[in-house]
Amino acid sequence: VHKGCGYATLALVAARVVWGFIGSGHARFASFVPTPRTLAAYLRALVRGREPHSLGHNPAGAVMILFLLGAVAAIGVSGWMLTLDAFWGNDIVETVHTQAVDLSLLAVALHVLANVLASVRHRENLIASMVTGCKPVTTSSRPQDDLSQTQVYLSLPPGSTFNDTHAAAEAARVIVARNPQVKMVYTAIGGGAAGSDPFAPRGAS
Repeated sequence: VHKGCGYATLALVAARVVWGFIGSGHARFASFVPTPRTLAAYLRALVRGREPHSLGHNPAGAVMILFLLGAVAAIGVSGWMLTLDAFWGNDIVETVHTQAVDLSLLAVALHVLANVLASVRHRENLIASMVTGCKPVTTSSRPQDDLSQTQVYLSLPPGSTFNDTHAAAEAARVIVARNPQVKMVYTAIGGGAAGSDPFAPRGAS
């Protein structure tokens, strides 16, 4: 059972890594893996209690995801190595295996706690979002000084097709429209002067 769970876990990690490159929207690594500067700026804002709200993974959560993928992979690989004659009883591999387990348990507890706290702070159920893959848009996603109109911009990875863009825009429209406070949703694909904005003042270009 132990060995079977280990192989199954490695398969899940491999699947998540692949999905991080070919998956949809917020699942792709390109959409949420932060640069060191972005992470540092987010953490500074977090300490001040002014961290920006994110529809996808925030920078701290993104780093935790990468850590957990690496730690779980280390558990599986080191466990597999211990079944080989070359590493049977190897103290270094055993230490890596056990410490990776301990660190993963600690990280999971921290991750769940952070999600609970963020859910309370931003008034959204992140635990449910982790299960369903959907994250409702709340008032915390809107500018505090003007709740009359909110613009949501989606940026897809380079190489995305029109169909990819249309599917992402439609998915975003459905999510936004679920909010009972939203009266109308206008969707436009493209940038600059590619389309007209129905909310723009008359005569505005």
